[in-house]
Amino acid sequence: MKALILGGMIDRLQWIATGVLITCLLWAIDAPLSPVLAQTLAQNQSPPSRSNQAAPYDQKLTRLAIVLGRLHFLSGLCKPDDGTLWRARMIALLSAEQPSELRQKRLIASFNQGYSGYSEAYQRCTDNAERSYQRELASGRDLAQDINNRYGK
Repeated sequence: MKALILGGMIDRLQWIATGVLITCLLWAIDAPLSPVLAQTLAQNQSPPSRSNQAAPYDQKLTRLAIVLGRLHFLSGLCKPDDGTLWRARMIALLSAEQPSELRQKRLIASFNQGYSGYSEAYQRCTDNAERSYQRELASGRDLAQDINNRYGK
């Protein structure tokens, strides 16, 4: 599916919402994402002009990136079978979103902030770490559903 580049904000938001919708739906149904999916999204969709202008949902997307970073760290401690699941979801989010270089740096910094913040708090899997994992998982689902409900097609 190719987006029409008409220069209009509506077209840009519709294309972005399509990428966010794909990511949010996959999160909501807890479907595994893989680098292959991220690559497919990137190849099959051409983004509109990439602007440094914030999307209306950037604040929620930033929060979602933080949550993904936290989940990535906690899964390494408590869910080793998940491997790089949460990192792969972040990559898929970036591929679907196709942010400008500045926005991409911000989202990656948010992911890293979530990861490093929890790496200082947890050194091993404890009951509290397990509860944090479940809390972040619920938070991520809520954010994804909210983004989807407000901005998805």
